[in-house]
Amino acid sequence: QLREAVRCGMLAVKNTLEDGCAMPGAGAVEIRIGNWLANHALPKVKGAARLGFRAFADAILVIPKTLAQNAGYHPQETVGKALEAEEETTLPVGIDLATGGLVVGWETPVWDNATVKHQLIHTSTAIVSNILLVDNIVATGTTKSPQSHI
Repeated sequence: QLREAVRCGMLAVKNTLEDGCAMPGAGAVEIRIGNWLANHALPKVKGAARLGFRAFADAILVIPKTLAQNAGYHPQETVGKALEAEEETTLPVGIDLATGGLVVGWETPVWDNATVKHQLIHTSTAIVSNILLVDNIVATGTTKSPQSHI
């Protein structure tokens, strides 16, 4: 286990050096994306695509909710506070897992690799697209891809 932890740590340093950047952790990226999708992008989307936007905004908030719940805090309440705080600032807002409070700003003790976040979002959307394609095939018996309304 120690060997694996050292290997993961070295890989994180390698990714950060290659990226040339890191992103605030503690769920801050997911809170920002979920909030932006729900409050800024969703009002501009029309039709059935609204359901997809809402579902993706809700799904990405599973990460900070899981962090809060695993730390012993109420996930809905904690993430709700974070979303409210995120609306009032341009700084990142994450969850302080030691206190259940919020970490606002760049002084966060937790940082994530930009590459990892990019892969997380890309892979998640690719998986959902494939599931929707399979669902479409099963429902209609055709292989037509779902149309994008964005």
